[in-house]
Amino acid sequence: MAGVLLLMGCAFRGAGTPDTQTDVTVGNQEQVTAATAPQSPGYDSVDTAIVIRYNTEEKTISLRNLETGRQYTLAYDGTTRLSDKNGQVLTMAQIKAGELVDVTFRYRSKTLVSLTQSRDAFVKEGLTDYALSETGRSMTVNGVQYRLADDLAILSDGELIELMDLNSVDALTLRGFDYEIHSISVDRGHGYIRLKNDESFIGGWIEVGSEVIAPITENMLLTVPEGSYEVSVSGEAGHGTLSVAVYKNQEQTLDVGDFAVEVKEGKVYFDVMPVSATVYVDSEKVDISGPVSLTYGVHFLMIRADGYETMVKYLSVGQETASLAITLEKAADSDDDDDDQNSGDGNDTGSGNAAGGGNEANGSGTGTDHGGQASEPEVVTADDGTVFYVLVTAPEQAEVYVDGIYVGIAPIRFKKVPGSHEITLRRIGYQTRAYTIQLDDEKKDVTYSFSELLATE
Repeated sequence: MAGVLLLMGCAFRGAGTPDTQTDVTVGNQEQVTAATAPQSPGYDSVDTAIVIRYNTEEKTISLRNLETGRQYTLAYDGTTRLSDKNGQVLTMAQIKAGELVDVTFRYRSKTLVSLTQSRDAFVKEGLTDYALSETGRSMTVNGVQYRLADDLAILSDGELIELMDLNSVDALTLRGFDYEIHSISVDRGHGYIRLKNDESFIGGWIEVGSEVIAPITENMLLTVPEGSYEVSVSGEAGHGTLSVAVYKNQEQTLDVGDFAVEVKEGKVYFDVMPVSATVYVDSEKVDISGPVSLTYGVHFLMIRADGYETMVKYLSVGQETASLAITLEKAADSDDDDDDQNSGDGNDTGSGNAAGGGNEANGSGTGTDHGGQASEPEVVTADDGTVFYVLVTAPEQAEVYVDGIYVGIAPIRFKKVPGSHEITLRRIGYQTRAYTIQLDDEKKDVTYSFSELLATE
């Protein structure tokens, strides 16, 4: 039987998939699954792989085998055939890191013969609605759960990174087959904002465009998507706005000491359904039969009514007058015979700059109860009341922030609260880094030792 054994690779997906597979041993490497390549004078091996990077000057491309996770590099030239999943010709510059591709190549000379975008692969670009599971083995995307493949490649600026390097504010491209993700590419990363001379604004609020709304705490450090923003800082001392550009993995310090201490007020007109609803602003009940005077900046808004879901939002006030219309959503166990005019979909609309925002404050496990007061995070404790902790042992002498709030200098510990948390490490003269960790409710301490920070040039 005429045929050539594949010397490396996995089963070739899509059209032309070989019908036979054979186990072979290559040198001292572990046994790998290989397929019999179709007869051709042009190549002796086929593979479905992840594009890791390519070098147009050296004319090489690095790939990762989809099943074994092994990485290898092939040379290409003007005779190499590059095409999309529909067979249209591509240039190497059009191939992106993280692409899932079907390749043919000559094993001994390590020469790429052809590369085609995998026909069966899905591509989801620019995603911001996602969440990692506590185990780190799956990801929920727009409400749909996907498994993370064992060979998962995560790429940022042409470099492989770890899963915990991803941040919830990053925009991602996901690629995979069926409901399994094989590669994640960071389309938009994150940087950091810290405030200087902000003593008079502690306890107030910071708004970064429409991306972030957070309470101002002492020595805080915010993680923000890279981009250009109007940043507003407000508090009892006054209100101010300035423009800032946030760059990937870089820290921007904003001096708010020069903000004019001028307290401005705007009048907000509320139109709330049902009419029996009670409105609280900054945990204080307000009378909405007329305009409500509020200082410029962010306020905590809560609306309650019997038989309806409580609405909790942030309210941004930024001009002299504005109106806000809100309709509460009926509670699931409410009486269906209630007056239909009082039912709603939870929508709110407004004119002027008194928008109701849905962003959550960047606090460490903070929340609100139905009384409008901040509730304590659910710390993991033993039956006897013993508190369990998360310990950060390295890098030593680095400032440690948990969800943007300063907790101390490493080695340091903080109370264990189940869920997803952002650990940010900062030290003068070194590059700031943020990691995402998943904490379970197991009754034991957890220790993290992160990599040393890189010195800035």
